[in-house]
Amino acid sequence: MKLFISSLILALIAPTLIAQTLQCQIAGSDDIFLLYPEQKLTNTDDFYIYQNFNGLVITTVNTQTMNFNRISHFNLLPEPLPLDNKEQNQDAQLISGLCEIVAS
Repeated sequence: MKLFISSLILALIAPTLIAQTLQCQIAGSDDIFLLYPEQKLTNTDDFYIYQNFNGLVITTVNTQTMNFNRISHFNLLPEPLPLDNKEQNQDAQLISGLCEIVAS
């Protein structure tokens, strides 16, 4: 019975924890970005998976450490982005860092 009650409490609390806004800081930089609950594709016990820009940017956050990897696939666009440095459109971009839960 205790196991059932514990499982029920966890099932009720877990979605609340998962539906938090995350603030993520890029390693070696002062740059930050936010990940919102509505951007989340899915989650597992180990990872939260977010998408931005219709799937061109995918962010994976480790649920235990809150470390993230973010990969941008702007090179898949039919036309390059109007950037100053056209080289930036050539390859996928991988960045890493650390996220924290912020008040939503």
